[in-house]
Amino acid sequence: MKFTNLIKNILDYIFNKRVNLFIYNEPDFSIKRLKEKNVDIIVANFSLPQFDFAHVVHVDNVPEKNAISLISQLIDDISIQKYNHSYYVGI
Repeated sequence: MKFTNLIKNILDYIFNKRVNLFIYNEPDFSIKRLKEKNVDIIVANFSLPQFDFAHVVHVDNVPEKNAISLISQLIDDISIQKYNHSYYVGI
């Protein structure tokens, strides 16, 4: 969970707002529930399709020691789009 918190803290800092981040570790989930929770970013350790209401970040077995290098890559490639008062991350 330390890795997850690191990602969330950095994204919160970049956007200067709280980012709604949802972590998946199992493929069993409800898309309807995510829409209701206004999730902006979904981080999953398995392949997920891109959704029109959230950006999906696929993180596959990333060890914590590589977290900083992964984050720096994300920041380099990050783009911000505002749509209906929500912020979306493009990677």
